[in-house]
Amino acid sequence: MLKAVEIEWRRALRGEPALPEVLTDPIVQLLMNRDGVSRDDIQRLVTAYRRGVR
Repeated sequence: MLKAVEIEWRRALRGEPALPEVLTDPIVQLLMNRDGVSRDDIQRLVTAYRRGVR
C-alpha cells in the first residue's frame, strides 16, 4: 500500500490519482460501503466502459 506522501507526490506529478489510489482512500471506501458498491463492481464498470459497452 502506498503511503500518503507517495500518493500526494504522484498526484502532483501527473495531475490525477490512478483508480487504485482512489479506491484505497478511506472516505471513498466508506461511501462505497454505504452504497453497497465493491471494488469488483467498479472494475467491471471500467472494463465495460473501456470495451465500449454502455
